[in-house]
Amino acid sequence: RSERETGVAAPSLTVGEVSVSGGLSREEAKRIIKNDLSALNRCVMAGGIGRGIDLVLVVEIDASGKVLSVNERGSGSLSKETRRCIEKVFKKMQFPIDEKTEKATMTVVLRVG
Repeated sequence: RSERETGVAAPSLTVGEVSVSGGLSREEAKRIIKNDLSALNRCVMAGGIGRGIDLVLVVEIDASGKVLSVNERGSGSLSKETRRCIEKVFKKMQFPIDEKTEKATMTVVLRVG
């Protein structure tokens, strides 16, 4: 049911803390994620994840800047379908990585509010 029908706003996603290692810029990573926030929000809404949840994701990125994997850290609140949806969105992202880096890791907090 839509917000108009229920009078309740749908949950929205914001990017919280982002930490990076391996030649990846935190600011650039955050900007890239924010560009795809609406697609990530659709995954979360489809998964029925409620407000007040922080999703902590560990993202591994290869030397070419492509996402290798996305894993949830902590609560395990994501269904397989929601995790797959989020991973699919991340795998479309391209991150600029220092040319000397073989692999980068990024931890991202997505807040459901």
